[in-house]
Amino acid sequence: MGAGPGRTVVRLIWFPPDVPGVSGYSGKRPRWVRQPQIFMSMDMSDKAHLRQSLRATRKAFVQSRKHNRLEWMPSELLGLIANARVIATYSPTAFECDINELLWHSLPEGASLCLPVAARKEDRLIFRPWRPGDRLEPSGLGFLQPPPETIPAKPDLIFAPLLGFDRNMARLGQGAAHYDRAFEDFPHAIRVGLAWGCQEVPSLPLDPWDAPLHAILTERNWIVEKPLFVEELKHDGH
Repeated sequence: MGAGPGRTVVRLIWFPPDVPGVSGYSGKRPRWVRQPQIFMSMDMSDKAHLRQSLRATRKAFVQSRKHNRLEWMPSELLGLIANARVIATYSPTAFECDINELLWHSLPEGASLCLPVAARKEDRLIFRPWRPGDRLEPSGLGFLQPPPETIPAKPDLIFAPLLGFDRNMARLGQGAAHYDRAFEDFPHAIRVGLAWGCQEVPSLPLDPWDAPLHAILTERNWIVEKPLFVEELKHDGH
């Protein structure tokens, strides 16, 4: 499929499961990478159990690679970044994917970054401007956030951390529905989930309020449901 003039098309990149008999198999890789089908026997309606299992899997994976930095971006994602004005990222915990160094060096002139802010579990996320090196303070919810004196921003591209995902673009978060509400508040923003490949599951139970992602980036894969064009970025009054 080709791109029209001035368009950057996002194409699906798929890697087969790392199992015996499949090209690229390596018995030296951890079991959660070699055998993603371990999740097939789970009761997928039990989100609490699934979150617990995925947190443990994510932690073990990051400890095996000794850092949590993402080290690549596909050209299609770079095209989306190049056409964004306000990009929402997040301050990662120890085992969440950290894209911020790559993102900062890919930021186009005139664009800005922002981070989510919330004081309580029931709060809706707001996004405040941020640059690497800026002072951050504890949110009370387990992540760092900009101080309240900064003016809220309106992102047109949102990177969201994931606990789990499937190939139907469904996501599993921490359970507070912060990003579900943020996607509702910024409906024109492109939604990109960040996760490790070991966090993929065959399917996820969905609630009526769950908003599907537009794309998912892992350490190996760039996954989309359909082609995305930079024209889909709506600047929402900017």
